[in-house]
Formats: sequence, structure tokens, C-alpha cells
Amino acid sequence: MQRAQLFLTQGDTATALKDLHCAIKIQPHAAEPFFICAQIYAARNHSHDALNAINRAISLDTINAEYIHYRGTLKRVANDYIGAMSDYQKAIRLGKVNFYKGSGC
Repeated sequence: MQRAQLFLTQGDTATALKDLHCAIKIQPHAAEPFFICAQIYAARNHSHDALNAINRAISLDTINAEYIHYRGTLKRVANDYIGAMSDYQKAIRLGKVNFYKGSGC
């Protein structure tokens, strides 16, 4: 995970993804590597892969408001406004996310 973060800071997303996939093989029940993969896929405009990765992260950590909020953002970008609103509301109910942060409000 630390190496993947290092590669990300250097802008080397391909190597970061390889490291994250290795981390997932070693710890398949850890949610964070899936979350980071989702962020990388989204930045590369691979929305299907991003949604798959964030869904896996959420399945492993069902009460992580940050993950749920991020999935809402991915859904909003994909024009799934009902799904996005549902995720945003769930994240707010969990009470650990500032919904307005980064939204331009």
C-alpha cells in the first residue's frame, strides 16, 4: 500500500495499480486498496472499473461514509442522480462526511 501511494504521488498510476492488485491478492478482505483503485480508475475515465472497485470496497466496509460518498459522486458523474442521492443521504446519515466539501457550495 505504501509503495502504491508513493507511485501515485509520482503520477505513476499504472505501477500504483499493479501494487494495489498485489495488495488485494495478499489481503483480499481489505477495503482500502479497492477504494484507491476506484479513484485511479475514475481519474482515467474508466467509470465501470471505478464503480466495480468502489462497490467491492463498500461490500468489505459497509459503514464507511467516505466510500459511500465517493460512490455517490461516481454515480452523479454517470448521470445516475437517484443512485447518487441515495448514496449521499446514506453517507450523511452515517455522519462522518461533509457532503458539501468539494461540491462548490
